Amino acid sequence: MSTRVIRLSRNSWTNSPTNVVTTSVSTRLMAASSSTDTYGTITTVVLAASRTMIVVRLAKVVELVLDDLGMTVNQYRALTLIDAGAPPIREFAARLAMQPPNLSTLIDGLVGRGLVTRRRDPADRRRVVFSLTARGRAHLDRAEARTGAALAHVASYDNERERALLAGIDDWAPALDGVAADLDAILQTRTNAQKLHTALRAQTGT
Repeated sequence: MSTRVIRLSRNSWTNSPTNVVTTSVSTRLMAASSSTDTYGTITTVVLAASRTMIVVRLAKVVELVLDDLGMTVNQYRALTLIDAGAPPIREFAARLAMQPPNLSTLIDGLVGRGLVTRRRDPADRRRVVFSLTARGRAHLDRAEARTGAALAHVASYDNERERALLAGIDDWAPALDGVAADLDAILQTRTNAQKLHTALRAQTGT
């Protein structure tokens, strides 16, 4: 995630709120990754590289299965976020490390395929509400079942630790939820600051 954000930050959207927020979270992760332990820099780098490669290889397994279902990783993530109660567009874009216009294109595709519905919130016309259709729910369920089976198949090559390997993936959920909560807090702080700035400008007429 960090590498991707660095690359995107050099594009024309460098100063966009979504990019700034995503970079803020990414910077914290990069700072942590640069620390060394008492065993020395070499040990830390080797362990980090091997762990990174394991994650990349597992991600490729998931990507291949999703591709077989006609779905990209970001489309899958979008469906899971919508299923959980789609966050505001800015947070949505930050979660997927996408520019808002690209996110809109992605969602347009999901709506066009009949996987997602989109409507204005009656209580707040500025807010767009997304929901999974029955077809979208079936598509997501199929994707989760297929990717889960693929990961279980990979884990089965280590007969003695198959269950432990799969449980190890699940163990990451609280930490990843913590990162998401951190992102939410940063976004909320920026939103509140922008609202205050707007209110002050309205009061002073500037």
